[in-house]
Amino acid sequence: MTTLQDIEKIDQIIFTQKREFKASERLRPGSLISVKQGKKFFSVLFLHTDSGTTKSDFDNRKKIWTKVFALHRAIKKSAPLLVLGDLNTMGWAEGKGKKAVVKVSEAQEIQQLKAAALKQSMTVLAKQHDQTFSDGSFVSDLDHLLATNTFKFKALGKRADAQPNAVRVVGWNDLKTAKDRAQYRSQYSDYSLLYAATK
Repeated sequence: MTTLQDIEKIDQIIFTQKREFKASERLRPGSLISVKQGKKFFSVLFLHTDSGTTKSDFDNRKKIWTKVFALHRAIKKSAPLLVLGDLNTMGWAEGKGKKAVVKVSEAQEIQQLKAAALKQSMTVLAKQHDQTFSDGSFVSDLDHLLATNTFKFKALGKRADAQPNAVRVVGWNDLKTAKDRAQYRSQYSDYSLLYAATK
């Protein structure tokens, strides 16, 4: 992925606000950046999908993925697509608290996203750590990076399960003690940063 130190090598950048990726009034529209670098073109779509575990929240996220894949089909030959952001893959449950009945778990929703991406010639990249969000009591795997299969990414080390990862997770995950993690969340963010680099 192009970094800030490479900015002088970029010939053209176009920013487009994609309102069709705004699933509800409380969410920001998607942000699409189209880049020309030499003879190469690529696009980056930043998303914040609907949060929540109700059927409506879950369905809204599914609708967004339908739109993402439609965009990918339209541009992939001329401008391969990266999609990243807080995708809120938290599953679907009926009821709340201890009485909640899980219909689709967080892990199942992520697997559904991976399977749907593969059918569209895209990949959900493996991250250094699965969990990217923590408020101190709730830890979740919400943030992801998807890419057209033609992209080639640098290996950035190995996960705890010894599998290679292409996405570095930087933030509270790097800290060992609960006190240090709490201080980081208070001072900076309860989300971790995602970093990837193309070859």
